[in-house]
Amino acid sequence: MSSFAYTRSAGVGATIRHRRRELGWTQQELAERVGVARQWIVRLERGNPRAELEPLLRTIFELRLRLALPPEPDDDLDDYVSGFVSGPRP
Repeated sequence: MSSFAYTRSAGVGATIRHRRRELGWTQQELAERVGVARQWIVRLERGNPRAELEPLLRTIFELRLRLALPPEPDDDLDDYVSGFVSGPRP
């Protein structure tokens, strides 16, 4: 399975649209499975940055997608923290 890191809601929406189409579902069919209005799916696929978490998680489940929230590597954590302690570096 492919893995993507998103920093924008538009990427999540595009992935949801792509997967829905792979499954051959209409927006209405997905909305009924998730228990939301079709317009909610439309907004989600367009990258709505304010999508409610619970329906979003149900959508991910229905599409058989995986949501992973691994921590960011902290290779530069000491540099990051010292920037706050000593101020910005020239």
